[in-house]
Amino acid sequence: MYEYGGKELEFHKILAELTEYCLSEEGRDLVEKQRPLYDPERLEEIHDYVAEFHDYLNREELPGLEFPPIFELTERLKTRAVVLEGAEIFAFARYFRSARRLQGYLKKAGEYGYEKLVALGAGIPEFDALAREIGKVLDPDGSVKDSHPELRSKRKQLSAYREELNRAAQNYLRSNSDRWQSDVPTQRDGRLVLPLKSQYRNTVDGVIHYSSALSLIHI
Repeated sequence: MYEYGGKELEFHKILAELTEYCLSEEGRDLVEKQRPLYDPERLEEIHDYVAEFHDYLNREELPGLEFPPIFELTERLKTRAVVLEGAEIFAFARYFRSARRLQGYLKKAGEYGYEKLVALGAGIPEFDALAREIGKVLDPDGSVKDSHPELRSKRKQLSAYREELNRAAQNYLRSNSDRWQSDVPTQRDGRLVLPLKSQYRNTVDGVIHYSSALSLIHI
């Protein structure tokens, strides 16, 4: 019966058009799995939902919603010890925040007497606390916030290590001044390098990062 009725009504084309209005991957997947419904009571119930939503959309504009694809991410999290990238983690925060805005939008429908929409919104789970925790740690691009206490601590440690390394390099250069062009180390591509005189290139172990026309080698 479905095969005949579906072809006659071009049901697959209707579903394809509906997916264009879906805001999430999960919504599109749900629409694509739909089959013709023949239960009159269920049809009437759905019709009432659609009628309320149509009227409500004419009264109140839908808020900006963003539902990034997270189904694959949730599937990956079922595997033990899986680690997500920062941007992937923040996708959950965006999803949860949009769900909260949608819930608030549906709750406001009660002002117009659309109780079915209010009940629909009440069924949306709340993950506000989790979204806030993610937002405290990560920026939207998935990078750790500069203001995060742990990051400030690590940067302070890194700065101390660099200062210590720089002092050690200076002491080494001063104690072997005949081999070096200067007693001040420098940076190349994020690395600390030492200015070796070219005639001593075979007397010092190291990697040559740069060689100048002035017989200067950075190792």
